[in-house]
Amino acid sequence: MMPAVKRAHTEPDLVDYGEYVPFQKYAELYQYVARLSKLVNELLVGIIETDPKKLWETIADTCECIPDLPPIEEPMIIDDVFPNGTNASPKPLSYASVAAKPPVDPYEIAKAASILLDKSSRVVVEKMLDNKDDPAQEKSDLLFFTEFAKANNLPQPSEAHRHPSKSNYRPLKLQFASRTDRDKFLHGYYKRRLSDDSLSKLPITTRARRDLTKIKLEKLYESRKFVYEENKKAGVSEFIMYDIGYKINANPQPFS
Repeated sequence: MMPAVKRAHTEPDLVDYGEYVPFQKYAELYQYVARLSKLVNELLVGIIETDPKKLWETIADTCECIPDLPPIEEPMIIDDVFPNGTNASPKPLSYASVAAKPPVDPYEIAKAASILLDKSSRVVVEKMLDNKDDPAQEKSDLLFFTEFAKANNLPQPSEAHRHPSKSNYRPLKLQFASRTDRDKFLHGYYKRRLSDDSLSKLPITTRARRDLTKIKLEKLYESRKFVYEENKKAGVSEFIMYDIGYKINANPQPFS
């Protein structure tokens, strides 16, 4: 028997087009990453120059500046390597056409980052007693939860703010020094809310959560709606909330 004849390599053997992307897509990604790297570095420098000493020292010690990207190279045209290639683009996209796109506004990036930073260390208390006609309501709120934190050895809030709302109880936002303090407070809140007299004796049961972006807040409301409707339909608490989502309740209770 004659040995099997080895098939000669063909173009498809040598070029798997699935491993390549159009130069336009590569150039767009490169330009986006380059702008993003520049903005991150500008934001880093801005924080170091303007924020309190403790914060900028921490940032300076833990955050490294992102190095500049090397210059983008001209695309390799497949026709130069495989003259008979049929999938090569006849006209490569110029780098200048991609670079000409308007840059992202650094101020908007910094503003968004500042908002997220504040949210990451903030608690929102829902259904807390509220008197919209009382100009000292926020001061009373801060005192209430400061005393609650002291009594339960929890981090104390530094500010209290009632978010404008048409509901009877405006959302109460409590600011903490850090995300760690916020998380400790939330954990202690749910651990103590039934045993602490100041909370358990309120006429309406309050609930607390972390401050959320608009998208995550919408997800939270969707989850709450689903849990309520499904539990009401089943007559038992089949589902319980878990952060902004939900999960199956391992110990269902009657639900009405």
